[in-house]
Amino acid sequence: MIKHLSTPNARRYQRPLYLIWPVLMLILLVGCDRVELYSNLDEQDANEMQAILLRQGIDCEKVPGKDMTRGLRVSKSQLAASVEILKGYGYPKNKFTDLGTVFEKQGLVSSPHEDRIRYIYALSQEVAGTISQIEGVVKARVHIVLPENDPLSEYFQPSSASVFVKYRQTMDIGQFIHPIKQLVVNSIEGLNYEKVSVVTFPCPAVTSSPTFTRIMGIEIGSAYAPRFRFLVFGLIFFLSILMIVTGYLLWKKIGEKKDSNTDGNQKENADAMAA
Repeated sequence: MIKHLSTPNARRYQRPLYLIWPVLMLILLVGCDRVELYSNLDEQDANEMQAILLRQGIDCEKVPGKDMTRGLRVSKSQLAASVEILKGYGYPKNKFTDLGTVFEKQGLVSSPHEDRIRYIYALSQEVAGTISQIEGVVKARVHIVLPENDPLSEYFQPSSASVFVKYRQTMDIGQFIHPIKQLVVNSIEGLNYEKVSVVTFPCPAVTSSPTFTRIMGIEIGSAYAPRFRFLVFGLIFFLSILMIVTGYLLWKKIGEKKDSNTDGNQKENADAMAA
C-alpha cells in the first residue's frame, strides 16, 4: 500500500515553493522598462549598432525578428541618446537597390523611356552604395544626368554627376575626393572628370560618453543604473518578506510546541489525580 504524504507535511514542504514566485516575478519585471529601438535589421547592421551602443555605455539587447531579421531594444531612459548616437554613425544604413533588382523580370513590357529612367536610378544606387562602403562615410547619394542627345544635332550636351557625402568629423575627407570622382567617372559611360562634383558635409560629432552613477557606494554605468536599482530594492523587499514569513513560522512552531507541552502536563496531572 502506498503511503501518501499527510496534508500538514505536504503544506510544510510546499511553503518554500510559494516563496520562489516573488523572485521569478522580480526577474521578469527587470526587463519591463525596455522599448524597441529598431526592427527588421539584418544581422550585420544589428551587430554593428549593438557594438556602438555598448561602447557608449548603453545597455542594448538584440532580439530576433521576422524573416531572419533582428531588432534592438534599449531602456526607455536611453532611447533618445541611442537614436542620436546611431545617427552620428550613419545607422541604420540606407538600403541601395542594385541593377538586378531594378530590372528584375516582371512579365510586363516597358517603354524605352521607362527603361532609361530605371537604368539611371539603378546606376546611381549602385555608385552611392559603393561610396557608402568607404570608412568614415555616413551617407552618400549620387545624382546622374544622362541627356538624350540627338545624333543629328550639332549641339552635344555632356553627362554630369553630383555626389553628396556626409562624413564623420574624424575622417580626412579631402584625400578621398579624387578617388570618389574617379570612381564615378569609371562607373558611368561618357562622363568626364570635370563634370563630376562632390559636395561634402561633416556629421555632428558623437559627444556621448559612458557615465556612471553611485548606488549604495557602488559605481555602475548610468545605462544599467535603473535595472540595478530595481534589482537591489526588489531583493531587499523579498528578503524582508522572507524574514517576516520565517519569523512567523518560527513563532507559530514555538507556540504549537508550548501548547503540546501544556496538554501533556495536563494529561499527566489528570492521570495522577485519577490514580
